[in-house]
Amino acid sequence: MTTLHRALFVAGAFVSLPLLTGCQTSCTGDARFDGYYCARGNISNGTYQGQTAALERTAIDRQGEAASLRRQYEVAQDRLRAAKARRATTASELIALESEVESLRRAVARASG
Repeated sequence: MTTLHRALFVAGAFVSLPLLTGCQTSCTGDARFDGYYCARGNISNGTYQGQTAALERTAIDRQGEAASLRRQYEVAQDRLRAAKARRATTASELIALESEVESLRRAVARASG
């Protein structure tokens, strides 16, 4: 009977081993989680290549957005400097320009970070 218990224990261990090791039975499409066979299939059918291309397009779009925001920020800073140099500018105009410059500075930081 002891031999039977050992045999059942060993058989149970082999059956439950995939569950304990976190093996997946389905493909996620995410290279971080797919097993070998899923990854091999996703490489062959272009899934990962398509995902990489989409990420590259997103990165390019965000870089363009960040560059545009930096240009707007520089223009707003120039306008603020010019307004301060003209002493005839009202305090409310200066406050509005300073607020715009600060808002653009935060947007540039978000887009760049």
